[in-house]
Parts: sequence; structure tokens; C-alpha cells
Amino acid sequence: MFGVSVNARGLENVPAGGCLFVFNHTSFFDIFAMCAALPSFRFGAKKELFMIPFLGPAMSHAGVLVIDRADRNEVFKVYEQNKDKVARGERFALSPEGTRQETEILAPFKMGPFIFAISAKAPIVPVIIKNASAVLPKNAWLPNWDAWRRTIDMEVLPPISTESETYEKRYELQAKVYETMKVHFTARQV
Repeated sequence: MFGVSVNARGLENVPAGGCLFVFNHTSFFDIFAMCAALPSFRFGAKKELFMIPFLGPAMSHAGVLVIDRADRNEVFKVYEQNKDKVARGERFALSPEGTRQETEILAPFKMGPFIFAISAKAPIVPVIIKNASAVLPKNAWLPNWDAWRRTIDMEVLPPISTESETYEKRYELQAKVYETMKVHFTARQV
């Protein structure tokens, strides 16, 4: 519809069961690209988006996780309420950067997604997304306004197990995932 195609690589790295996709976030179009290429998953969205007429109720109906960035305890309650779903095979997608970036950089990670992954024993599947910000930059309203066609490149990296991870080792897990993504993010074009 918007003249955007998705070039996805590494789809063989998606586990058969539940997992947590973590992705770099530069555009609202990241989610559309992931929906086009990856098997069914639920994502997290900031609480403010749930207040938008039509969008908010639709996201609630779809099971989108409400992320209240001003209240960590509420976020952890949401994670706790959903961790058993991973064992039942559901997949989730969260941006560990916490918000969209204005340029294609890999910003420092927040801890929340890693605490969720550890408590749910969810394998973490890093996803690198490039060119989504060209399709729909931060603060833009219309996708692909200045071009007929664009391609979003996506690479799904091998899963990182959380089976032996503990809350006390959360910083090491966060650093491991960040470094894994950074190497792939900066090494070459996806």
C-alpha cells in the first residue's frame, strides 16, 4: 500500500515456541515490517498510544502490552501477568531502547525487556531493522511521502537463551544482547 517491501534474512533463527524479539526502533513502521516478516507476536507500546481513539481500543483488543514509561512497577506487573504466555508459545516484541531514535543508531538499552525475558525464561531473539526511518521518520505522519518505493532490511539473529539467567545476572545479559546487536548493526548493511 505504501510502496514498501521488507527484505528479511535469518528467519530460520525464529524459535518454534515462545520468545522475545528485541529490535532497534527508529520508526512506527518497524512494527509493520516485523508483522510482515515474522510469525505472530504481541508488542509493547507506550501507555499514551492507548488513549488515541480507535487505535487504543484496537491495540488493547490485540493484546498489546501497555508500557507506562513513568511507572516501572506497573511495567513489571504487565510483564509478570504475561510471562506464562511465553511458555504457551506466544511471542512478544519489545524495543530495549525504550523509544524511537531519530537516526539509525543503536541507543543504550533499558532493563525492562531483559527482566521480562529472565522471568519468562524466554529466548531473546535480536532483530536488526534498517531503513524504516526513511519510510516514516520520527514526527512524520505519512509513510514514504517522498519516494515511490523503499525497502526495509531486517536481519533476525540467533536466539540467546535465558534458561540459566537470573535476576542478579540481568546486566550481563543486557550487555551481551547489546553487543551482539551492535556488532551486526555496525558491521555491514543488513
